[in-house]
Amino acid sequence: MPDDAEHKLLGGMALLRRNYVAHLEERKGELLGFAAIGESRRYEDDERSAIKDMAHKLAGTGATYGMPAVSEAGRTLELLVRRAPSTAELELGCEDDALLDAIQALIAAIDGAEDTAFRLSNALPALAAASNFGKHTEAPLVLVVDDDPYIREVMMSALQESARVIMAKNSEQALRKIADEQPDFLLLDDSMPGGMSGLQLLEHLRAMPDDPLLGTTIIMVTASAAADSVRRAATAGVTDYIAKPFSIEIIREKILKRIERRRKTVLVVDDDEAIRAILGDALETAGFSTTFAEDGHIALQRLRTERPDLVLLDRAIPGCDGIAILQEIRRSPRLSKTPVIMVTANRDAASIHLARKAGASDYCVKPFKPQSVVERCVRLTR
Repeated sequence: MPDDAEHKLLGGMALLRRNYVAHLEERKGELLGFAAIGESRRYEDDERSAIKDMAHKLAGTGATYGMPAVSEAGRTLELLVRRAPSTAELELGCEDDALLDAIQALIAAIDGAEDTAFRLSNALPALAAASNFGKHTEAPLVLVVDDDPYIREVMMSALQESARVIMAKNSEQALRKIADEQPDFLLLDDSMPGGMSGLQLLEHLRAMPDDPLLGTTIIMVTASAAADSVRRAATAGVTDYIAKPFSIEIIREKILKRIERRRKTVLVVDDDEAIRAILGDALETAGFSTTFAEDGHIALQRLRTERPDLVLLDRAIPGCDGIAILQEIRRSPRLSKTPVIMVTANRDAASIHLARKAGASDYCVKPFKPQSVVERCVRLTR
């Protein structure tokens, strides 16, 4: 049985899907107009551009609303318009014939969407998606940046139970909201009208002396899955890359997992600044909050005043041996159940045995892969 939040999400999706079908009917009217043009003459450049933009949006939303045939037909039409025709095709009019066929196929997919929406809506509870948890100030703030209102609506429906959600439809609005609101999460489309694409917006913000996205989890949600775009996104600090059309359940699950991790704090104890930096970046990218100690005395002070959900502990640190700190943790009634991962260059069997005997939950040998450490933290704090 779905929980209450899941029940509301399903009901909200039913309402959104009905609104989306009305939107499809409007797009169908425009497509019929384009089909009539194609039957009488060749398409002008501005008409081709309008067809491409419409196909792009339908390709990115259809399957998200439970209508994969609309996405497939939209993607076929978009790719066809983007493709540069040969001179022979232009002279023979073959390209326009192919475009006309693709437009008619998209019209047929829209005709079938109404029946699909009716069937799906009848299978779901007809409830509005009310926001409860999102009204509380402790809820994380999510900024959704997308020029398509139907993407923004479905994001709102999926996330408003667990977060405060704000919207922007272009990079100019996004810049203002990022500066004013400092969101915890940024869900960002790449292809948008206006001065900058999503990737250009990220690169612009990252180049600022005081990076306004520090501490913000960034997820690209876009139809552009080219290898170069993915590389640029990773360089700009994107933590996840989701291609349209997407499953709204996947988006919701990814965000909820990261929200849950933001409530968990990892204490990193290591005298090496480079180790603290790389672990802090990897953990915060995964959604954890972090705190740091560069020696044993500071670590013990933090453990007396704070209650981390997990400790990453070096063995050889100034001020106090890591094993002694581990033993102190295990003696404390308040911290005795706290998971502790030893992260150390000592790889001999005796060191591992000593750490396990003292109560280490896991043992990670330097040098390490940051993602491997993050996966261990996820497992131990689950």
